[in-house]
Amino acid sequence: MARFNRLKSLHQQGAISQEQLEQAEAELEIAKVDYDIAIAAAGTKLEQSQTELSQLQEKLAIQEQQDAISQLEKQKQTAQLEFQQATEKLDRWRVEDYHQILKSGCQSEHRLAAVGMKTLLGFLSVIAVELLQVTYLHRTQPDAPAIAGAVRGAQSLSSIQFSLKS
Repeated sequence: MARFNRLKSLHQQGAISQEQLEQAEAELEIAKVDYDIAIAAAGTKLEQSQTELSQLQEKLAIQEQQDAISQLEKQKQTAQLEFQQATEKLDRWRVEDYHQILKSGCQSEHRLAAVGMKTLLGFLSVIAVELLQVTYLHRTQPDAPAIAGAVRGAQSLSSIQFSLKS
């Protein structure tokens, strides 16, 4: 614009013709249109770039979430396997505890030579289970009264004694 104003001043001084001034004015208008087109193209390109950036960020966020989900699933599988292994160990220990109580607590080895071995073993098995329950109750709830386990055991024994009499 400053160049056009200078040319206008030169035309007023008579240094350039009207035709040269009009040509300069036309070139200025063309330059303005070219500038506006370039600005519009840059704005469109900027919008496209921003859209692409947003899409890439969304893809990245989705990929990060999928990676996190995959990692959590692996951790879940590992935890489930560890839980299963621990449960198997506890079950094995529980069976071993049961046999120990049956042997030592109920002295089943000495009594099995007696008459009515099956009946005695059935009776002692119930006692061993009740002792095992009281043992685990004490391990899991040390402050709980042992009488709760004993009452439950006495109720079970009374029903067994009844079935032995009939």
